[in-house]
Amino acid sequence: MSKIEENKLTIAADEFKFSEAVTSVVNLIAPQASEKNIKFDVVFNDEIEETLIGDAMRLNQVLINILSNAVKFTPEGGEVKLIVNRLWIKQNTVYLQFIVKDNGIGMSPEFQKKVFDPFEQASVKISSIYGGTGLGLSITRNLVLLMGGSISVQSQEGLGSEFSVELPFGFTNEENTAPHGLGEFKVLVVDDDIGTCEHACLILKRLGQNTEFALDGYKAVEMVKESRDEGHPYDVVFIDWKMPGIDGEETARRIRKLEGLNLLIIIMSAYDWAPIEESAREAGVNSFVAKPFFANSLKAALMSVDKEVQTKTALAAPDMYDFTGKRVLLVEDNVFNQEVAQEFLSMAHVETDTAENGQIAVKKFFESPVGYYDAILMDIQMPVMNGYEATKKIRASSHPDAVSVPIIAMTANAFTEDVSLSLSAGMNAHLSKPLDMLCIYKLLEQTFKGKEKTSSNDKNFEKGAKSE
Repeated sequence: MSKIEENKLTIAADEFKFSEAVTSVVNLIAPQASEKNIKFDVVFNDEIEETLIGDAMRLNQVLINILSNAVKFTPEGGEVKLIVNRLWIKQNTVYLQFIVKDNGIGMSPEFQKKVFDPFEQASVKISSIYGGTGLGLSITRNLVLLMGGSISVQSQEGLGSEFSVELPFGFTNEENTAPHGLGEFKVLVVDDDIGTCEHACLILKRLGQNTEFALDGYKAVEMVKESRDEGHPYDVVFIDWKMPGIDGEETARRIRKLEGLNLLIIIMSAYDWAPIEESAREAGVNSFVAKPFFANSLKAALMSVDKEVQTKTALAAPDMYDFTGKRVLLVEDNVFNQEVAQEFLSMAHVETDTAENGQIAVKKFFESPVGYYDAILMDIQMPVMNGYEATKKIRASSHPDAVSVPIIAMTANAFTEDVSLSLSAGMNAHLSKPLDMLCIYKLLEQTFKGKEKTSSNDKNFEKGAKSE
């Protein structure tokens, strides 16, 4: 307080991750609320820029001071909520509004007029019950003013208080144009707060997802059943852990009973995952995402879902693909990689010959009968002779299949220039390492179909030539 009064307190203007700043506040307040059995929620009504310019430490001080007071002056079983709104943007400045609401003891109109004055408390009785110096809100107000913002309060005795803080932040205006790399899922968001639902759906839609929401567990179970019966089931359900009616645990249990393992259930909560993890897992929950929601946290949750979906699809792939009668020459110097690739190929009934370097591969190809190999999987980096050299020798040979046999590159180098080198050496396609079973099957299917089409055209050409 003395630093503020002597103008010795400076405000930083540094880049910081907004999600990390808010998460650090939530991680401090949530346990305090949990100890008093107070429901604590964080709601974002807009998507906020990920990187802001300002003083993250002072922002944390402001929010922690107000939220700590809200928890302190709210009785057991009450509610505290942090709401974040984006008010407006002008050039490279965004104005954010932070609203802290509680249903605690509230304040009289007289005390509201002096609540931001130093050493002020509502009464001696309140001071003796709750403690404190009466400096917290005075410091908070001064920090807000130093940051170029404003703070106000509305309250009613016995009904709670609402503090509103408006602060300006700079931002870089650099949009993240990197592809999110996600599949498209049908997603259901379940939360009793409509603002939370709408914010989550907004972010998910921007990540390319098909989203809907339900405001209670009963409705969610009904929507899951209807969606399944209509033939358009949900892939993912995000469920709030604490809801009236049936809570997140019971909602998850009922949905899991309906759907079995056909969808993934992710719990949403501002609280620590550890205390509820065991009961959540027993109810059929797959994973957890922390409130408040940010694009990066929801994207990470969906990426884990995407991987599980891909794994399930890959496990089913051998039943989807049957390449009986096809033979592949697998050229790979790494024994482990060779064994993995052989296992993948055998699961789809592909007959496999192997070669540990390009020189052996060329020899095996030269000695093979016409049409013996339907494709060659060619590693690039190998001793004795690499994949580029081996491919060039095969293409330049007089073997009848020299030009027509499909050669597929296998390499950990997946940059554009590496693909170009593979194609210029005479290869037809490119597989990136580590090998993905589903990618192998899809590419082989395309390769074999393309070869059959080419062979058919060659035969038609030969018939035409003979008739002439």
